[in-house]
Amino acid sequence: MAEYAEEQEGLVQITPEYVQSLTGPTDGFLCNISDNIYAINFVAFKIRQVNEGSEVILFEVTSPEGAEAPPPAVDGDDSSRFIRYHFGPEFLDIPTVGTTLEFTIGDQPVHNFRMIEKHYFRDQLLIDYDFATPFVIPNTRNTWEMIYTKPELTQAFSCAWACDACILSLDFGCRKLRARHGSREQGFQGFLCNISDNIYNINFVAFKIRQVNEGSEVVLFEVTSPEGAEAPPPAVDGDDSSRFIRYHFGPEFLDIPTVGTTLEFTIGDQPVHNFRMIEKHYFRDQLLIDYDFSVPFVIPNTRSTWEMIYTKPELTQEQGLLFSCFWAV
Repeated sequence: MAEYAEEQEGLVQITPEYVQSLTGPTDGFLCNISDNIYAINFVAFKIRQVNEGSEVILFEVTSPEGAEAPPPAVDGDDSSRFIRYHFGPEFLDIPTVGTTLEFTIGDQPVHNFRMIEKHYFRDQLLIDYDFATPFVIPNTRNTWEMIYTKPELTQAFSCAWACDACILSLDFGCRKLRARHGSREQGFQGFLCNISDNIYNINFVAFKIRQVNEGSEVVLFEVTSPEGAEAPPPAVDGDDSSRFIRYHFGPEFLDIPTVGTTLEFTIGDQPVHNFRMIEKHYFRDQLLIDYDFSVPFVIPNTRSTWEMIYTKPELTQEQGLLFSCFWAV
């Protein structure tokens, strides 16, 4: 059965030759679930570090033999078509990786079953593989073992790769592997106080980050709760969902020498004396710069604004390279 994908000027038939010609990861899957006329179902996947005489399992997901099959997926619902996993920078020190893939086949035999893998990093092809087996017996559960040797990487490339999370999406129906890169998030260990410790009822209601130029500024990020808006229900200890915001800037952020922030907060019925805020900016557990702000008195039942200007610290060449591919706060 022919499979087609949309391109700029119409439909393109999906063939092994077309997949081999791809120069970057696709934006979506190349076939529909309904195109899987052989009822190929991938039921287990394992990634392991291969050492001389031993192995270490790095990731494993499986559907036990005899387990009840999930309801059939429908076109447009791709939630069952990929798995996601993440390895840290130490993954780059593993020279050889093995994978075990288990799959079942429906009532029809499969001839010339072929799987093409293309491993990308930032739209650059690192390595590709082309596996084939001449025949698969119907109504069987099969195992496919693969061994991968890590390609040689330059120091700069390894450095950049160590910063990116490799998210591999396995398109089982189309027998292909695609990769996307995303920002690797710094681990967050927890808050140092409980919500109930906020006895002054300090509530941060607006936050803005802007690029400060000579005579002008550009807003980079902004979130706000309008004045007079109904307050959300009080948070409780253990529910920290309202205690942080998350934002991400690309490598071009490093070219901005000066950044300004505007922080707005409200105060409850009690005045606050010697209100102090300490900021510490880390990158991979390394302190880049810290700030210590204070104001002697804050009037109760007011909405106050705190303006701050940050000058980017000087970075070493290595820090700049790392920072350029990993900037997430």
